[in-house]
Amino acid sequence: MEAAPRVQRYLGRRAGFEIAEELTAEVFALAWAARDRYDPAVGDAVGWLFGFVINVARRQARTGGRRQRAYGRLSADQASVDHAEAVAGRLDNAQRLERTAAALDHLSRMDRDVILLRAWGELSYEQIGDALGLDTTVVKTRLSRARRRLAAQMDEGGDP
Repeated sequence: MEAAPRVQRYLGRRAGFEIAEELTAEVFALAWAARDRYDPAVGDAVGWLFGFVINVARRQARTGGRRQRAYGRLSADQASVDHAEAVAGRLDNAQRLERTAAALDHLSRMDRDVILLRAWGELSYEQIGDALGLDTTVVKTRLSRARRRLAAQMDEGGDP
């Protein structure tokens, strides 16, 4: 899979789809400027690139005044014959996404990044490690613990 669409999709989910293209361009400009620091022997280029993605997403969250509400911008593609049923389904999805965003907000920044890089970035454990400067074993441990914490937060919020 090409890196640019993957990066843009991740940033869209993290910071908002309306600015994802601009942020993606920024990521690639930063990566290009730092290309002499990339060592193919150290790790995967996707993991190295997502290191820039994480930094751009964090900066955008700080400077853009955006919080984890960007998670709620995910679109739920629904095809339904019954309009009322479709509307009810969208409302349910919106509420579920809101609860998920709130639960993600309770995680540490690192745990949130590990979960989102795995789920939205579709990165391998090794690529996540490269992006965040962590050993693969640490990534697996953090991901497991973060998933448990997220599930516990969701249970407290009333999700099954």
